[in-house]
Amino acid sequence: MRRILLIALLVLAVGCSSIPSQQAATRQDPAPQTQQNELTVYVTNTGERYHLSSCRHLRSSKHPISLADAKRRGYTPCKVCQPPR
Repeated sequence: MRRILLIALLVLAVGCSSIPSQQAATRQDPAPQTQQNELTVYVTNTGERYHLSSCRHLRSSKHPISLADAKRRGYTPCKVCQPPR
């Protein structure tokens, strides 16, 4: 009986400890923000679109810019990573 209880507690402890890490892995963090609470997006040296920091199109260059500045400069949202509009 003790052995079954010990195994059950061990399984429960291992299962509970992995839940937060799984939730963190599936949860997407919001885009980084600048000091004035503006969303930060990223642009490339030659592109015409703005991206999230994890976008695959940012391999060659990656420059942070506020979403408001990106829109003001005529950048449009990336169709792959779908940053905020």
